[in-house]
Amino acid sequence: MDKDAAGRRVAIGAVLAAGLLGEFAYALLLFPLLQHYLVFDRRLGAGFPGYVLAVYGIARLATQMPLGGVADLLGRRLSVALGYSAVTLGGLLCWTPAAPVILSGAVLFGAGHALADPLLPAALAEGVSVQGRGKVIALLNLSQVAGLVAGLAGGAFLTDLAPASVGFLTVTIANGATLALLGVAALPLLRPVRTSRGGRTALAWRALTDERAIDLFVALFLIALAMNLVMPNINLYSVRRLHRELHQLVPYLAPAAVVGVTALPFGGWLTDRAGRLPPLLIGSVLGTIGFAQLALAHGPIQAAIGAALGAAGLALTMPASNVALLDVAGPEHRALLLSGMMAVQGLGQAVGPLFGGLLTQVAGPALPFGAGAVALWLVTPFTVLFASAPHDGGPGQLVPYTPLTRFISRRHIARHERSSPADEAMARTAEPNERDGPHSR
Repeated sequence: MDKDAAGRRVAIGAVLAAGLLGEFAYALLLFPLLQHYLVFDRRLGAGFPGYVLAVYGIARLATQMPLGGVADLLGRRLSVALGYSAVTLGGLLCWTPAAPVILSGAVLFGAGHALADPLLPAALAEGVSVQGRGKVIALLNLSQVAGLVAGLAGGAFLTDLAPASVGFLTVTIANGATLALLGVAALPLLRPVRTSRGGRTALAWRALTDERAIDLFVALFLIALAMNLVMPNINLYSVRRLHRELHQLVPYLAPAAVVGVTALPFGGWLTDRAGRLPPLLIGSVLGTIGFAQLALAHGPIQAAIGAALGAAGLALTMPASNVALLDVAGPEHRALLLSGMMAVQGLGQAVGPLFGGLLTQVAGPALPFGAGAVALWLVTPFTVLFASAPHDGGPGQLVPYTPLTRFISRRHIARHERSSPADEAMARTAEPNERDGPHSR
């Protein structure tokens, strides 16, 4: 038993390291490296890095949901191998001199990430009990943020001080190491999942249209929308609203970064100790207050307070929302629902900058923060709807009601208790068994 526990710890560490390296390679390739290489080395024009990034984003968004279903059918081990092999090959194709091949590499890079990335949180869900998921998911979020920062900051130095070949080799080594970590060290967490023999399409559709899953998808979209409404306009907000150059504002934003990084593990701990609902509610309320403060601020200190509150709120929601979706998703459809999560987040990342830019053009750079506050406020009712959907219909269910969720859900529960017993029996027979209990419906 001790050997099994040690093996699980090693496998969990391998998944966390893979999350860091994968995000590092992604950030290094798509931002500093290709922006420098395509413009200055290949002389393809100042707009070509944007085309590559758009092709990557479209390819990933278009394939995310279908490949989530494919990952559930193929199995996690094969999907990880195919996904990160495609990511590695796609990064290498971006090194070629031909523009069409570079764009093909971006497509392959995006599709590979769409296939493999949902399997990281799915693997972590296999390594810990239901009560420990918050902590490990928060650690995964933290490792991915660290990889993103390292890729962006380190890439800036790498592209300035070394030839492009060093950058592409670094990306290839990082992606290869990610594949090795997941394919070897994390193998115990990528075990095959027993699947139902018949009605796979119907069961997959049922998982996607589960009322709790839909509530979470909407909440996740709203969170991503709020973040991306403001991202393209930060420089303009600093200059026109706060009357400071962006570099002058950076020291005021440092506390927000510290608060956000600290709130991530705290959010995971709170998710495990108090359930999924409190961090989602507290996070959405703090985020709403922080974004509203940024919309009303006229000085850097006021903006710093709003940024700190917003960062704390957004960080609290990350592990709680991810773990809540893992609780809803059974092992048969975990990759599909996690792909759904990434797809709605990608939609928010695509739509947010467009509407943020339009709002800034029409009414100034403070309005996107106000719109973001509204989006985060709307997370609260969808969190309440998520709590209201019945989810303790049978013995051993993953997410029992707490007094708070039972209070919120009392009318919804009563309505469902009057539903047809035949429907309830059909729903229970459709649920696959899992070693820590059947998944929630």
